[in-house]
Amino acid sequence: MNVISDLNIISDLCPECSGSVISLNQIGEDVCSQCGLVLKERSVDLAHSDKRAYTSQEKNQREHTGAPISSLLPDIGLTTVIDRKRLK
Repeated sequence: MNVISDLNIISDLCPECSGSVISLNQIGEDVCSQCGLVLKERSVDLAHSDKRAYTSQEKNQREHTGAPISSLLPDIGLTTVIDRKRLK
């Protein structure tokens, strides 16, 4: 994974310790293998985000698992509501 530094030079090295940069695809982060510096976090998967459905069959096949994660919300949008009727 290439990392663009402040000088816009593409590099596979950590800007802090010159360690190698690894990509953790499951959590969407690029981190240094030596010092653990997080160089990029929460990369956006544009290939699978918000696909449109033009037919009823496509609409039924779409998967949505809740609201998107947003760093603007206090809990990052990860709240679980079991029963809205009993909320006070």
